[in-house]
Amino acid sequence: MRQGMSKAVKAAGLGLVIFVTVWVVTLWQWYRSQQPVSSEEVATQLFLLPVGLTVVALLAWWGARRLHNWSSRPIEPVPKPSLVNAGTGAPTGGDKAPEAAPLGLVSILAEALALPDGDDPELAWSALRSGQVRPRLDPDLQDADGMPVFSSRVPDLSTQDWLDAHAEVTDTSLPQALLRAMALVEAPLHRLLSALPVGELGDGEGDAVEASAPGPAFLSGVGQSGAQEHAARRRERAPALDIQVWVPAEWPEDHRTLFVGWLRQQAGVALYWALASNAGEPRWSVEPLDTPEAGWDRLLPRLNELHADTRPRLLLVLATHSLVDEAGVTGLQARGELFTSLHQGGRVPGEGSAGLLLANARMVARCAQAGHPWLGVPRSTHRQRSADRGGRPGAEELVTAMQQVLAPWSQSPQSPQSPQSSEKQPESHVGQGGWWCLSDADHRPSRTSELFEAFQVLQPDGDAMQSVLRLGDAWGDMGIARALLPVALAASVVRQGLQPADAAEPHPVPALIGLLQSSHRRWAIPVWPASAGREALARLTPPRASLPASSSPAMAPVAEPLAA
Repeated sequence: MRQGMSKAVKAAGLGLVIFVTVWVVTLWQWYRSQQPVSSEEVATQLFLLPVGLTVVALLAWWGARRLHNWSSRPIEPVPKPSLVNAGTGAPTGGDKAPEAAPLGLVSILAEALALPDGDDPELAWSALRSGQVRPRLDPDLQDADGMPVFSSRVPDLSTQDWLDAHAEVTDTSLPQALLRAMALVEAPLHRLLSALPVGELGDGEGDAVEASAPGPAFLSGVGQSGAQEHAARRRERAPALDIQVWVPAEWPEDHRTLFVGWLRQQAGVALYWALASNAGEPRWSVEPLDTPEAGWDRLLPRLNELHADTRPRLLLVLATHSLVDEAGVTGLQARGELFTSLHQGGRVPGEGSAGLLLANARMVARCAQAGHPWLGVPRSTHRQRSADRGGRPGAEELVTAMQQVLAPWSQSPQSPQSPQSSEKQPESHVGQGGWWCLSDADHRPSRTSELFEAFQVLQPDGDAMQSVLRLGDAWGDMGIARALLPVALAASVVRQGLQPADAAEPHPVPALIGLLQSSHRRWAIPVWPASAGREALARLTPPRASLPASSSPAMAPVAEPLAA
């Protein structure tokens, strides 16, 4: 009722404004002309014209509102395969009951890292397990009081030697943090580029279906009308490569441009790969990060896009950061976050680099090699109470995130604790040290107690001293690289098939990464064994599809249905 009255008042007001305007203009013109006015002109100018203008204005207003309402209607989303929200873990979109969250979003074709103990993941894992790796006093760095500070730097990295070996970098006045970050990321970049599946790509199941499908015959020498459509379909099935680079937000714009330009020069192999694979030029994106945890906020939409895409896709992610310079130490101390003898709750400056080469299921099905670990669905939570406050920090939020991460694994047919395997193993595999736990947690007691408490809640019978490993305790705060380094190391561990000492039986075990150096933000990121990809690959083959048998070992998981 009120809405109808409001419309009537608006219409009356519009008519009144038009009438007054027309009358004022008309009377003013008659006064200026000093000519006699007929009765027809009076009726037309003072009555018919305002009424007509009012009707036209009301019709235009009504049409504009109709057009606005039509254009602002919500578009019904097309169902996509399991786009997952980081906070809740529930698939987004659709009105029907959502499907179960996928066990593996994307496959990890390769991982690479650079740490103070070298760029070999196996050596870094051995050093971390030994417990002998610790930050040391750095004679080249001092705090505001002139005392040496603890740091974790690559000992044999000299920026001057690196500049001498890289003539393409002509500006020798660049800050040490940028030069060290460039030197650290070089080896991981080349290792990931060398893992691009150049000679391993097959035609894929799409080409097999097209080859087996009947088509029209053409006379010799006569052009085929469907050649352009066939070429377009081949271009759509061609693999695509995206490269995402994480950089610190405090870097100036010119330093970011120089860094990415240098990376593009080093990544010439990617252009050769694109040419050999009939793919487009690699697409680069730069993500300036205020905090390391923000990297996963930027990466998760790309993972969802990669998982949902029906084309073969690759995503290369790089992160590098160095805090072992005067500017890094000054910044940490200015914020009250530097570890000193008087402030042992601070952070130790470190440096590192990491990278991942990710592929969706369509790309994995076209690769000859199998057995790659899979990156699961990350979960994010926010602590209600700062972990830097005194007292027991608690681990409720971290436990919730880890439980959500482990739920798909415990319900999958590959897990020993699933209903399909409960007859063989009645005891809970999670309670027997069934997964590794890697974290960026450092020496601070609040982070250590939170991580170990969460592990003991999820694995009451597990040996936390053997299964929980803290990269921050060994190598300090590695900046934005610490958000990617535990994942790269976990992927290497899962790829090797390593198991905790208290594992009940020999079988692949996952690794769970917890990011908790921040005061409030928490991330739980799973890395599943290669068996987790069987479900993703099985979805590529529709039921009752008659595809020709392939001799490629990569197609064996595609034809093998997922165990019920």
